[in-house]
Amino acid sequence: MVKTKELSNFECRRIIGLYETENLERTILRKTGYRKITIHNIITKYHKTAEKMQKEFIESTGKEVSKSTVNHNCATLKKPFISELN
Repeated sequence: MVKTKELSNFECRRIIGLYETENLERTILRKTGYRKITIHNIITKYHKTAEKMQKEFIESTGKEVSKSTVNHNCATLKKPFISELN
């Protein structure tokens, strides 16, 4: 039997952080030293949980929210106040 090592939450968030800064899986592989399949599985799981959270939010509040808002864990921004003086 092969012993497997589970990545810590910090390591997973580091991979997701690199992915969010528009790094390719290959460059993440070079920076972290993990196998490509490991990185791919973490990114895939990240996308699936974001979709699940988006559905739960819509069901509970009835408001539409984009998947990118859920991915980045932030609220939507308001439009800036524009007046004739600006």
